[in-house]
Amino acid sequence: MTGVPSDLFNENAIDPRVIRTVKRSIANMPGMSGTFNATLSLLSNPSTNVKIIAQAVERDQVLAARVLRLVNSPFFGLERQVTGIRQAVILLGFNTIRQLIWSFGINKTVIELSSKYQFDMDQFWNHSISTAVLGRRISNSIPGSDSESAFAAGLLHDIGKMVLYMAFKDTYHNVHREAQTSFTDLCTLEKEKIGITHPQAGYILGLKWNFPQQILNCILFHHNVPPASDTTSLVKLLEPDQYNLLEITSLSNVVSSYIGFGLGTPTDSEIYWSKVTISVHCPEYAPPRNESIAFLKQEIEEIQKTFIQQ
Repeated sequence: MTGVPSDLFNENAIDPRVIRTVKRSIANMPGMSGTFNATLSLLSNPSTNVKIIAQAVERDQVLAARVLRLVNSPFFGLERQVTGIRQAVILLGFNTIRQLIWSFGINKTVIELSSKYQFDMDQFWNHSISTAVLGRRISNSIPGSDSESAFAAGLLHDIGKMVLYMAFKDTYHNVHREAQTSFTDLCTLEKEKIGITHPQAGYILGLKWNFPQQILNCILFHHNVPPASDTTSLVKLLEPDQYNLLEITSLSNVVSSYIGFGLGTPTDSEIYWSKVTISVHCPEYAPPRNESIAFLKQEIEEIQKTFIQQ
Protein backbone atom coordinates (compact mmCIF):
# COMPACT_ATOMS: atom_id res chain seq x y z
CA MET A 1 0.00 0.00 0.00
CA THR A 2 1.34 3.41 -0.88
CA GLY A 3 -1.55 5.84 -0.67
CA VAL A 4 -3.42 7.61 2.08
CA PRO A 5 -7.16 6.91 1.78
CA SER A 6 -9.73 9.65 1.98
CA ASP A 7 -10.88 8.60 5.45
CA LEU A 8 -7.43 9.59 6.78
CA PHE A 9 -7.03 12.78 4.76
CA ASN A 10 -10.16 14.18 3.20
CA GLU A 11 -10.11 17.72 1.81
CA ASN A 12 -13.89 17.70 1.78
CA ALA A 13 -13.86 17.63 5.58
CA ILE A 14 -12.17 21.05 5.60
CA ASP A 15 -13.98 24.32 4.82
CA PRO A 16 -13.57 24.80 1.04
CA ARG A 17 -12.75 28.49 1.59
CA VAL A 18 -9.82 27.45 3.77
CA ILE A 19 -8.63 24.94 1.17
CA ARG A 20 -8.83 27.58 -1.58
CA THR A 21 -6.83 30.05 0.53
CA VAL A 22 -4.15 27.45 1.23
CA LYS A 23 -3.86 26.31 -2.39
CA ARG A 24 -3.76 29.89 -3.66
CA SER A 25 -0.89 30.65 -1.27
CA ILE A 26 0.98 27.52 -2.38
CA ALA A 27 0.59 28.55 -6.02
CA ASN A 28 2.08 31.97 -5.17
CA MET A 29 5.02 30.66 -3.12
CA PRO A 30 8.52 31.50 -4.45
CA GLY A 31 9.12 27.76 -4.22
CA MET A 32 10.68 25.85 -7.07
CA SER A 33 12.20 27.37 -10.18
CA GLY A 34 11.71 25.75 -13.56
CA THR A 35 15.23 24.30 -13.41
CA PHE A 36 14.65 22.77 -9.99
CA ASN A 37 11.32 21.25 -11.03
CA ALA A 38 12.90 19.81 -14.17
CA THR A 39 15.71 18.25 -12.14
CA LEU A 40 13.24 16.81 -9.63
CA SER A 41 11.32 15.24 -12.52
CA LEU A 42 14.52 13.64 -13.79
CA LEU A 43 15.33 12.33 -10.31
CA SER A 44 11.91 10.66 -10.19
CA ASN A 45 12.45 8.90 -13.52
CA PRO A 46 13.75 5.33 -13.04
CA SER A 47 15.68 5.51 -16.32
CA THR A 48 17.67 8.61 -15.30
CA ASN A 49 21.40 8.05 -14.83
CA VAL A 50 24.19 10.00 -13.14
CA LYS A 51 25.28 11.70 -16.38
CA ILE A 52 21.80 13.14 -16.97
CA ILE A 53 21.50 14.46 -13.41
CA ALA A 54 25.01 15.94 -13.51
CA GLN A 55 24.14 17.78 -16.72
CA ALA A 56 20.93 19.11 -15.17
CA VAL A 57 22.79 20.32 -12.08
CA GLU A 58 25.46 22.01 -14.20
CA ARG A 59 22.79 24.06 -15.99
CA ASP A 60 22.05 25.93 -12.75
CA GLN A 61 25.11 27.69 -11.33
CA VAL A 62 23.60 28.13 -7.88
CA LEU A 63 22.65 24.46 -7.61
CA ALA A 64 26.04 23.35 -8.91
CA ALA A 65 27.83 25.52 -6.35
CA ARG A 66 25.68 24.13 -3.52
CA VAL A 67 26.31 20.55 -4.61
CA LEU A 68 30.08 21.10 -4.55
CA ARG A 69 29.91 22.94 -1.24
CA LEU A 70 27.93 20.13 0.33
CA VAL A 71 30.08 17.26 -0.93
CA ASN A 72 33.24 19.04 0.27
CA SER A 73 31.84 20.02 3.66
CA PRO A 74 32.78 18.42 6.99
CA PHE A 75 29.25 17.01 6.93
CA PHE A 76 30.56 14.32 4.54
CA GLY A 77 34.16 14.22 5.77
CA LEU A 78 35.85 13.27 2.49
CA GLU A 79 39.64 13.09 2.48
CA ARG A 80 40.16 15.02 -0.76
CA GLN A 81 38.33 17.82 -2.50
CA VAL A 82 35.76 17.03 -5.19
CA THR A 83 35.74 19.44 -8.14
CA GLY A 84 33.52 17.68 -10.69
CA ILE A 85 29.70 17.69 -10.58
CA ARG A 86 29.41 14.14 -11.88
CA GLN A 87 31.63 12.77 -9.11
CA ALA A 88 29.72 14.88 -6.58
CA VAL A 89 26.40 13.43 -7.75
CA ILE A 90 27.79 9.89 -7.40
CA LEU A 91 29.05 10.56 -3.88
CA LEU A 92 25.94 12.41 -2.69
CA GLY A 93 23.37 10.17 -4.35
CA PHE A 94 20.05 11.11 -5.92
CA ASN A 95 18.21 11.34 -2.58
CA THR A 96 20.60 13.96 -1.22
CA ILE A 97 20.40 16.00 -4.44
CA ARG A 98 16.62 15.85 -4.13
CA GLN A 99 16.77 17.02 -0.50
CA LEU A 100 19.05 19.88 -1.50
CA ILE A 101 16.56 21.08 -4.13
CA TRP A 102 13.64 20.82 -1.72
CA SER A 103 15.58 22.89 0.81
CA PHE A 104 16.13 25.58 -1.84
CA GLY A 105 12.41 25.85 -2.49
CA ILE A 106 11.62 26.00 1.22
CA ASN A 107 14.37 28.53 1.93
CA LYS A 108 13.12 30.95 -0.71
CA THR A 109 9.72 30.94 0.94
CA VAL A 110 11.14 31.19 4.46
CA ILE A 111 13.23 34.24 3.51
CA GLU A 112 10.19 35.97 2.05
CA LEU A 113 8.11 35.14 5.11
CA SER A 114 10.74 36.50 7.49
CA SER A 115 10.95 39.76 5.52
CA LYS A 116 7.20 40.33 5.21
CA TYR A 117 5.67 38.73 8.29
CA GLN A 118 6.53 37.87 11.89
CA PHE A 119 8.11 34.55 10.93
CA ASP A 120 11.03 33.29 13.01
CA MET A 121 13.32 31.89 10.32
CA ASP A 122 16.01 30.73 12.77
CA GLN A 123 13.57 28.80 14.95
CA PHE A 124 12.00 27.13 11.92
CA TRP A 125 15.32 25.98 10.45
CA ASN A 126 16.89 25.03 13.78
CA HIS A 127 13.95 22.78 14.60
CA SER A 128 13.71 21.31 11.09
CA ILE A 129 17.42 20.57 10.84
CA SER A 130 17.76 19.23 14.37
CA THR A 131 14.80 16.93 13.72
CA ALA A 132 16.50 15.77 10.51
CA VAL A 133 19.84 15.13 12.25
CA LEU A 134 18.17 13.31 15.14
CA GLY A 135 16.05 11.30 12.71
CA ARG A 136 19.14 10.12 10.89
CA ARG A 137 20.90 9.22 14.15
CA ILE A 138 17.90 7.35 15.53
CA SER A 139 17.49 5.57 12.18
CA ASN A 140 21.14 4.49 12.26
CA SER A 141 20.48 2.79 15.60
CA ILE A 142 17.59 0.74 14.22
CA PRO A 143 18.58 -2.10 11.85
CA GLY A 144 16.96 -1.89 8.43
CA SER A 145 15.94 1.76 8.73
CA ASP A 146 16.49 4.27 5.93
CA SER A 147 18.60 7.10 7.37
CA GLU A 148 18.35 9.25 4.22
CA SER A 149 14.56 9.16 4.30
CA ALA A 150 14.63 9.89 8.04
CA PHE A 151 16.76 12.97 7.40
CA ALA A 152 14.43 14.15 4.61
CA ALA A 153 11.29 13.56 6.69
CA GLY A 154 12.76 15.55 9.58
CA LEU A 155 13.76 18.39 7.28
CA LEU A 156 10.29 18.60 5.74
CA HIS A 157 7.91 17.63 8.55
CA ASP A 158 6.90 21.21 9.51
CA ILE A 159 6.62 22.81 6.06
CA GLY A 160 2.90 23.28 6.69
CA LYS A 161 3.74 26.09 9.11
CA MET A 162 5.19 28.26 6.35
CA VAL A 163 2.13 27.50 4.20
CA LEU A 164 -0.17 28.73 6.97
CA TYR A 165 1.95 31.85 7.48
CA MET A 166 1.65 32.61 3.75
CA ALA A 167 -2.08 31.91 3.75
CA PHE A 168 -3.23 33.53 6.98
CA LYS A 169 -0.39 35.93 7.85
CA ASP A 170 -0.84 37.71 11.22
CA THR A 171 -3.78 35.47 12.14
CA TYR A 172 -1.54 32.43 12.05
CA HIS A 173 1.29 34.25 13.81
CA ASN A 174 -1.12 34.92 16.69
CA VAL A 175 -2.15 31.25 16.76
CA HIS A 176 1.49 30.16 16.82
CA ARG A 177 2.31 32.65 19.59
CA GLU A 178 -0.71 31.60 21.65
CA ALA A 179 0.37 27.97 21.50
CA GLN A 180 3.84 28.96 22.66
CA THR A 181 2.73 31.16 25.55
CA SER A 182 -0.25 29.14 26.77
CA PHE A 183 1.34 25.68 26.32
CA THR A 184 -1.73 24.67 24.29
CA ASP A 185 -1.41 22.03 21.58
CA LEU A 186 -0.62 23.85 18.33
CA CYS A 187 -2.67 21.56 16.07
CA THR A 188 -5.71 21.99 18.32
CA LEU A 189 -5.45 25.78 18.11
CA GLU A 190 -4.87 25.69 14.35
CA LYS A 191 -8.00 23.62 13.83
CA GLU A 192 -10.03 25.85 16.14
CA LYS A 193 -8.82 29.24 14.89
CA ILE A 194 -8.27 28.74 11.15
CA GLY A 195 -9.82 25.39 10.29
CA ILE A 196 -6.74 23.49 9.12
CA THR A 197 -3.58 22.16 10.79
CA HIS A 198 0.02 22.58 9.66
CA PRO A 199 0.36 18.81 8.99
CA GLN A 200 -2.66 19.01 6.65
CA ALA A 201 -1.33 22.14 4.92
CA GLY A 202 2.10 20.53 4.60
CA TYR A 203 0.56 17.45 3.04
CA ILE A 204 -1.16 19.60 0.40
CA LEU A 205 2.14 21.34 -0.40
CA GLY A 206 3.95 18.00 -0.50
CA LEU A 207 1.48 16.71 -3.07
CA LYS A 208 2.10 19.81 -5.17
CA TRP A 209 5.88 19.37 -4.96
CA ASN A 210 5.70 15.61 -5.64
CA PHE A 211 7.10 14.36 -2.33
CA PRO A 212 7.31 10.55 -1.97
CA GLN A 213 4.34 9.05 -0.17
CA GLN A 214 6.41 7.92 2.81
CA ILE A 215 7.50 11.55 3.37
CA LEU A 216 3.90 12.73 2.96
CA ASN A 217 2.87 10.25 5.67
CA CYS A 218 5.43 11.74 8.06
CA ILE A 219 4.28 15.29 7.35
CA LEU A 220 0.62 14.43 7.89
CA PHE A 221 0.88 12.16 10.94
CA HIS A 222 4.02 13.22 12.87
CA HIS A 223 1.86 14.60 15.71
CA ASN A 224 -0.50 11.64 15.75
CA VAL A 225 1.31 8.30 15.68
CA PRO A 226 -0.39 5.39 17.46
CA PRO A 227 1.91 2.74 19.00
CA ALA A 228 2.62 -0.30 16.85
CA SER A 229 0.43 -2.42 19.13
CA ASP A 230 -2.56 -0.25 18.18
CA THR A 231 -4.92 -1.76 15.63
CA THR A 232 -6.18 1.52 14.16
CA SER A 233 -6.54 2.03 10.43
CA LEU A 234 -3.30 4.03 10.25
CA VAL A 235 -1.15 1.19 11.58
CA LYS A 236 -2.91 -1.26 9.29
CA LEU A 237 -2.54 1.03 6.30
CA LEU A 238 1.21 1.53 6.35
CA GLU A 239 3.83 -0.99 5.39
CA PRO A 240 6.28 -1.74 8.26
CA ASP A 241 9.05 0.42 6.77
CA GLN A 242 6.65 3.34 6.32
CA TYR A 243 5.38 3.06 9.88
CA ASN A 244 8.96 2.78 11.13
CA LEU A 245 9.91 6.01 9.34
CA LEU A 246 6.85 7.78 10.72
CA GLU A 247 7.66 6.61 14.25
CA ILE A 248 11.27 7.82 13.93
CA THR A 249 10.18 11.22 12.59
CA SER A 250 7.66 11.71 15.37
CA LEU A 251 10.21 10.76 18.03
CA SER A 252 12.94 12.98 16.58
CA ASN A 253 10.47 15.88 16.43
CA VAL A 254 9.68 15.45 20.14
CA VAL A 255 13.34 15.02 21.12
CA SER A 256 14.28 18.14 19.13
CA SER A 257 11.86 20.17 21.22
CA TYR A 258 12.93 18.36 24.39
CA ILE A 259 16.53 19.51 23.99
CA GLY A 260 15.59 23.08 23.11
CA PHE A 261 15.09 23.30 19.34
CA GLY A 262 11.31 23.50 19.15
CA LEU A 263 8.18 25.45 20.00
CA GLY A 264 8.06 24.28 23.60
CA THR A 265 9.15 21.57 26.00
CA PRO A 266 7.22 18.31 25.61
CA THR A 267 6.12 16.27 28.59
CA ASP A 268 7.72 13.02 29.71
CA SER A 269 4.69 11.13 28.42
CA GLU A 270 5.29 12.55 24.93
CA ILE A 271 8.92 11.47 25.03
CA TYR A 272 8.09 7.91 26.07
CA TRP A 273 5.01 7.47 23.90
CA SER A 274 6.29 4.21 22.35
CA LYS A 275 8.94 1.54 22.79
CA VAL A 276 11.25 3.64 20.61
CA THR A 277 12.46 6.02 23.32
CA ILE A 278 15.16 8.59 23.82
CA SER A 279 16.82 6.34 26.40
CA VAL A 280 17.12 3.47 23.91
CA HIS A 281 17.94 5.16 20.63
CA CYS A 282 19.59 8.47 21.51
CA PRO A 283 20.66 8.29 25.16
CA GLU A 284 23.42 10.82 24.52
CA TYR A 285 20.71 13.53 24.47
CA ALA A 286 19.20 12.63 27.81
CA PRO A 287 19.96 15.37 30.38
CA PRO A 288 22.45 16.46 31.50
CA ARG A 289 24.49 15.49 28.41
CA ASN A 290 25.17 19.10 27.40
CA GLU A 291 28.27 18.20 25.41
CA SER A 292 26.16 16.10 23.03
CA ILE A 293 23.73 18.97 22.53
CA ALA A 294 26.64 21.31 21.83
CA PHE A 295 27.90 18.87 19.19
CA LEU A 296 24.43 18.73 17.67
CA LYS A 297 24.37 22.53 17.43
CA GLN A 298 27.65 22.46 15.52
CA GLU A 299 26.19 19.95 13.07
CA ILE A 300 23.07 22.07 12.62
CA GLU A 301 25.20 25.11 11.82
CA GLU A 302 27.19 23.12 9.26
CA ILE A 303 24.06 21.87 7.52
CA GLN A 304 22.65 25.39 7.47
CA LYS A 305 25.72 26.52 5.56
CA THR A 306 25.36 23.86 2.91
CA PHE A 307 21.60 23.43 2.64
CA ILE A 308 20.02 26.83 3.25
CA GLN A 309 22.40 29.79 3.39
CA GLN A 310 22.38 32.25 0.52
